[in-house]
Amino acid sequence: MKKIIIILAVLGIIGLGAAVFLKGKNTEEISTVRLTKISNENISENLKFEGIVNAKKTYGLYKKVSMMIEDVKIKPGTMVKKGEELIAFKGVSDSGYENTGVSDIFIKLEEKKLEVEVLQKQLIELERKEKVVKFQLDNANDTAKIMKELLEQDGVSSLEANQYITAAALKDLEYHNVIQDIFLAKQKLKIKSNGLDEEIKEMSQNLAAPENGIITEVFAENGMITVPGKPLLNFASLDEGLEVKVLIPIYQSQGVTLGAGVDIISKGSLEEKQYKGKVTSISSVAIAEKTGKNEERYLTATVALDNSRGLMPGANVEVEISGKALKGINVVDAFSVVEENGKNYVYIVENSRARKVEIKTGIKTLSKYEVLNLPKGMEVVVNPFKVRDGEKVIVEKNN
Repeated sequence: MKKIIIILAVLGIIGLGAAVFLKGKNTEEISTVRLTKISNENISENLKFEGIVNAKKTYGLYKKVSMMIEDVKIKPGTMVKKGEELIAFKGVSDSGYENTGVSDIFIKLEEKKLEVEVLQKQLIELERKEKVVKFQLDNANDTAKIMKELLEQDGVSSLEANQYITAAALKDLEYHNVIQDIFLAKQKLKIKSNGLDEEIKEMSQNLAAPENGIITEVFAENGMITVPGKPLLNFASLDEGLEVKVLIPIYQSQGVTLGAGVDIISKGSLEEKQYKGKVTSISSVAIAEKTGKNEERYLTATVALDNSRGLMPGANVEVEISGKALKGINVVDAFSVVEENGKNYVYIVENSRARKVEIKTGIKTLSKYEVLNLPKGMEVVVNPFKVRDGEKVIVEKNN
């Protein structure tokens, strides 16, 4: 009898637990939400972005001849003045090249000097030949003239006269060929001579800053042999001025116009500096950048600065662009929008339940989204992160 009572008690406890579980299972959590309406407004808000300071003029510095680098005196970020020495080369300050490690380079230079000397001698020989051929041509022309006169007087046969006339014509052709050879020899000598002069000049100078600027990249190393025309470093001019590049998301680009005023804020280690400028260009081709699984498309805007004193290329700055006025568009507050997998959603309330609705958006600002597929006056949930699709909700009444 005692065992039966215990079994009945256990069954009673299990039954009570099951009843409690089933009761909890059938009870839904109900969230309280507030609603706001899609409104038709005129938007005129400043747009804020991150920007980077660029030099208007950047280029690579290189040597026109092969030389061995002795000392790289700069590094990325070095600010330099016009004429300041950046890279030193072996042989530039030496009286001889035998022990510099670059004798092969200077042997080639001597070979080029020899080539110029050979061309000079060839030109002298051609000029001498020109004088001889010119003398022979004058004599041939005089003889041919006499023979023509004798032929007219029947003093010589036509066969004999024609021999002298033909000889004069051939000599004239030879003379013109010599003149052409002299012209080509002078051109070749000029090219070789100018190239040699330029090479000698290059080999007698270390690499110096062509203007005030900042070194942005360095590719040179001590002991390296330069490749003619290949940059040894990248140089940003400070004399030509600075500008700011800004990436603007496509959805915000309609709010940016050419000539729009811009406020730039540079936050240094000690103080915050403000600058003024205006939008001077907006690219027509978008670039894509990925953030996690999402891909955003951007246009690049260029901002000209009224004054760039104190800014440096490569610095990150805050950019605030005065947006244009957008009239009569349906908008919803940005905090009512949920972004998922590159799509935008709002929650509406139907039959006391939250329902997630995808919205098509147009222009976006920091606080507003243009809604293209929902009507003015439609109510959406203000606090969408508190609810789930299909969840039962209670709408909070506005006081």
